[in-house]
Amino acid sequence: MRLSSDADASRHLHRALDRKFEAQIRRFDQADTTSKVEGFWEEAKRAGDIPAAYWCVITHPATTVPLLQRVVGDVHMLSHLVGASNRADIRRLAELESRCAELQDKTERQQARLQALAAEREAAMRELAAALAHNAKTADEACTPAAPDETESLEYLRGVVAALERKLGVEERRRERAEQLFTTTRESLGHTETALASATEREHLLQTELEAAERLLEHRRNGAERNGAYASRLAGRTILYVGGRLSAIHAIRSLCEEAGCTLEHHDGGMETRRGLLEARVPRADVVMFPVDCVSHDAAWALKRLCRQSSRPLFALRSASLSSFLAAIDTWTTQQQADTGDAGVTQASVTCLVQG
Repeated sequence: MRLSSDADASRHLHRALDRKFEAQIRRFDQADTTSKVEGFWEEAKRAGDIPAAYWCVITHPATTVPLLQRVVGDVHMLSHLVGASNRADIRRLAELESRCAELQDKTERQQARLQALAAEREAAMRELAAALAHNAKTADEACTPAAPDETESLEYLRGVVAALERKLGVEERRRERAEQLFTTTRESLGHTETALASATEREHLLQTELEAAERLLEHRRNGAERNGAYASRLAGRTILYVGGRLSAIHAIRSLCEEAGCTLEHHDGGMETRRGLLEARVPRADVVMFPVDCVSHDAAWALKRLCRQSSRPLFALRSASLSSFLAAIDTWTTQQQADTGDAGVTQASVTCLVQG
């Protein structure tokens, strides 16, 4: 805004943006009506090329006030969608934590019940053993025919033994059911803890991506010349990007060009021969691929080639520009720290494999 209020600075800013988005401006120049400009905007929005298309729309002579208001509203809604996705993940995390606490409390109550049942069983077994011992002693002492009262005592003891055996059988069945319930609850708790850990990790990854995207938007909102936020870290570097979607590749390539680095793209073997990876991996400073848009064969081949050539490999959470930005932040930060560790490291939205 400060630049736009200065006439001379405004002209320089206008020329700089025209050079930056020259390819997209030539495309929009083909539109001679408002409806065609609107159509080009919708195509660019689906492709994810928002900054260039936005500049083309607001500077096109066929743009009307209603169309400009709609485009500004679309850009505003995109920022709300990113924030809404992050809030939904946080709510899901809170629900999982509450569910985990409930299951933990239920498990503790069931364990207390099992201990009480075990104590009752042991008491019943002691009572039964005492009765059986008394019965055996009475039988041994009976060397003569039992008197009527002794016969009644033996029958009474047999009844007591039978009742205790029935009670013992009932308690054993209750114990078995309680053990089955405990096993089921423990498995459910394990699944819940796994889901909670996964949700926590996903929330952390999405937060990292959001912060990377916000830093880039803030840098561009402040009117910085080209992409100085990444130029100091990426200038002269070569990035090999395998797989992904063409709509996102254009935005990633534009970012790399602004930062002064080279982006080499390989589609993972769909149209380009996978054998070319063996030649491209050693030339790259870092290798990246989105796990949701690359073949398994290409992913395994990249892991093998990066280990052989000691190149860092990032498996991005998705083919989005925000995942790419978060991976760049992680890679450059680790380079500055000069960790030099081998193996796999969980880093924001990526998995880093070195040497």
